[in-house]
Amino acid sequence: QGSGNVDKALTELLLNKLTNAEHTDSPQQDYTTAMFRLAALFISLPGVERLLLHQLVWSPVRLFTAHALTTAVACWRWIIAARPEVELAFFRVMCLAWKWTVNNHLGLFTAGEQPPVSLLSFKQVEQPIPDVEPHDIWIQFLVEHFEAIKTRSLS
Repeated sequence: QGSGNVDKALTELLLNKLTNAEHTDSPQQDYTTAMFRLAALFISLPGVERLLLHQLVWSPVRLFTAHALTTAVACWRWIIAARPEVELAFFRVMCLAWKWTVNNHLGLFTAGEQPPVSLLSFKQVEQPIPDVEPHDIWIQFLVEHFEAIKTRSLS
């Protein structure tokens, strides 16, 4: 019972640190540190701590920056290497997060709204360029992971 209370207290502390790093103008290093500490806790605990897994996947998706996804990918690789038995649960959460980016028009899925153009107007209207770098980092992770699975299955 005693270690369960320590795990709960540590989980709460690390989740708060991650939330603070997400919602403040703290340095990027604070976010990186919080993610890696949360990943270490997730790896060290038996079973699948769903709340930790959820935060490890969704936090970088909510922020949707290149730094957040780069940090997350490093943590995800570590988790999958250290705890291969959680891979399926991990990818289930990741699929939901990916779908959320589609539904919320983030990155690659930014809705390209075209303003009405008058035939008499020759003004060029500049379209905002969507930030696709987070999706690029994420896709690279998926490609590398699926290549590794393919290689494993061939051997």
